Amino acid sequence: MPRQRRIASETGVYHIMVRGINKQKIFEHQEDYQKYLQFLSDCKEQVHFDLYAYCLMPNHVHLLLRTEFSDLERIMKCIGSRYASWFNWKYERVGHLFQDRYLSETVEDERYFLTAIRYIHRNPVKAMMVRKPEEYPYSSYPGYFTSQTLISSNVVRSYIDPDNFKSFHDEENEDECMDLDNIKKKLSDEEASELLKQIANISEPGDFQKYSPERRTAVIKKALSQRISLVQIHRLTGISMRRLRQESQ
Repeated sequence: MPRQRRIASETGVYHIMVRGINKQKIFEHQEDYQKYLQFLSDCKEQVHFDLYAYCLMPNHVHLLLRTEFSDLERIMKCIGSRYASWFNWKYERVGHLFQDRYLSETVEDERYFLTAIRYIHRNPVKAMMVRKPEEYPYSSYPGYFTSQTLISSNVVRSYIDPDNFKSFHDEENEDECMDLDNIKKKLSDEEASELLKQIANISEPGDFQKYSPERRTAVIKKALSQRISLVQIHRLTGISMRRLRQESQ
């Protein structure tokens, strides 16, 4: 089956996830987490990108960064190849460490930007590893209260008052971003295309652009309820993610 084409972000911001092959752990000990962060920092200096959030979970990694679309592959290869080589050397193993390619989604507006940051920082809470984001040592959350230079914290602080940062993370929410559970449930683009045509009563996905915003909202909500993601609707119809998120409210 052909690989899905990546979409370029209008803002240059991307939510990235990479996971261990066959769900295996990619971090066994504290040293492993520290080594990944070292490679992340080294590659940040080499390729030059802004990092807003990260969370290293035992079998996967979330990153929120801003870069040129053409540099995405270079960044992930820089980090992944160095860490995989080191991990294989340390544990005397061979073969792939990461599952397929890294996964990515575009972040096109302020609301979703902040949602993605909170979602990433709350990953360990969702996994019931800790009670609060600040208790997890391998995410960027603590860096927002220190002088850590790995993350571009000033950009985030321009959107949310530092005094509200903690309460924003602690408040009850139903944030939905790219994660392992969503990936398992998602339809292929071919399946999503056929289902979207049925839901919207159109011949081609591109015809969806001709609908009024009100009519699109009804279709989008029904499509989401049937496991078609906003990213897929964007990819299939050409409607911007910013507009889709506005019309899905």
